[in-house]
Amino acid sequence: MGDNMAWLIDSLKWANDLGIWDLVQTIVLVGTLVIGVKFLIFPKRRVRNLNYFTQISRDHPDWPLRLLLEVRNYTGKSLVISSPFFTFRDLRPDPKAHADSLTGEYEIKFPDPANQQLNEVESFIRHKESVQTWIPLDQSHSDEDVRLALSARRVGTFTCTCTWLEEKPYSHKLVRKI
Repeated sequence: MGDNMAWLIDSLKWANDLGIWDLVQTIVLVGTLVIGVKFLIFPKRRVRNLNYFTQISRDHPDWPLRLLLEVRNYTGKSLVISSPFFTFRDLRPDPKAHADSLTGEYEIKFPDPANQQLNEVESFIRHKESVQTWIPLDQSHSDEDVRLALSARRVGTFTCTCTWLEEKPYSHKLVRKI
């Protein structure tokens, strides 16, 4: 047993003299950093069973062309969607749409449960429930223009924060191309 212990100590001293422990520490540190950056900076593009449905609508007197967006929760957990915004890509927004002029991020609001007016900036969605909102588009776009942009997922990007309500709630940023 004494020879084995002496061999182990000699091996550890040899590894220390060569700088192997510094190399191992560096590899672990860089690996941890890469994984952390991935989770903190790069948002999720998809959440399994959090489904999106889009439809063109021209039936609103104040907003002649809208893209209806329904978010359906079949994840098995309740969630809160908050801080939603939309950035346009190939299509133009309605000139009356509200946006942050510096970033080009357009406000997305959810219906108030009492009167169904779009004035809430967050929405609670239970499992097997959905929430609907809409994105105002420039009425000069034809329905065919909107359909083509939808099929190519080039209308724009819907971004929000999803908070999953569990014993230990957790959040992540979700970025979904529409």
